[in-house]
Amino acid sequence: MAKPQTNCQHTSDTERILRSLAAVGATLAAASDAHAMRFTVNQTVGIENGVPTSSLALSLPGVNGIAIQAVYSAGTIAVAGFVQIRSINANTATGARSYAQVQSAIRTGFFDAVSGAQGLGWNSIGGNPLYLGSLGGVRKGTQVARVLVGTSQLPNSSGGFTATNIYSTKVSPYTNFAFATTYANKYFPFRFRDSTRDGQWTYGWIEASLTAQSDPSNVSVKIISYAWEPDGHQLMMGELPSDAIPEPASAGLMALGAMVLGARGVRRWKQSRQAEQTPTL
Repeated sequence: MAKPQTNCQHTSDTERILRSLAAVGATLAAASDAHAMRFTVNQTVGIENGVPTSSLALSLPGVNGIAIQAVYSAGTIAVAGFVQIRSINANTATGARSYAQVQSAIRTGFFDAVSGAQGLGWNSIGGNPLYLGSLGGVRKGTQVARVLVGTSQLPNSSGGFTATNIYSTKVSPYTNFAFATTYANKYFPFRFRDSTRDGQWTYGWIEASLTAQSDPSNVSVKIISYAWEPDGHQLMMGELPSDAIPEPASAGLMALGAMVLGARGVRRWKQSRQAEQTPTL
């Protein structure tokens, strides 16, 4: 004859389940709190025969997006093709720069070999945070610039003289001006304000390769992968973030509790619960 279940033993089993679930839940919750993301893309963004290919929008939380797109322009004096990282949230450069930025060692926003070096961090790259930066591009043709050549004193309506600048127009050729010739597996830093975390700056990188280029109508950048760490950690270029672990559902926690007690323990716990809930006459 089976020994009757005592309230004391039932309480002990319940406490064991709760303690086990609390320990496991705390571990999983801590791991799931760092939803670090790394995406493998292997997508080419560029220009083929003067026609830009489709752009790539990074999968980021909140409303402040970043995209990689190709831009091609053919004017009467110059032809240019670029592949750019840029903010897609704001209508103006100033607004875009407030919510999403790229970090370049060159103030004009064109990345160089230093910008893409593995192991560097946002602060170590220096330069100027911009709302866009070019991963590669070519410009051909001529450029027109005004050159200050002197000043002239011109009479004004009050009887005095006003100094006026005198400019001359200077036309100079671009000589196969390529913003980057070729590179492989370089890393480019970006950050954005995560609106799901009260606008916290969130840091990441984009890994890319650029094939040799000499014609602005044919520019090809392969986006290999990108990553970001939502806890505010400034990822080094190429640093792999920790893997995300989703928060377990309550049913999953109960299953873990069953593993702790074993099948016999769970049956005993269920029987005692049913006995408690059975009304007495």
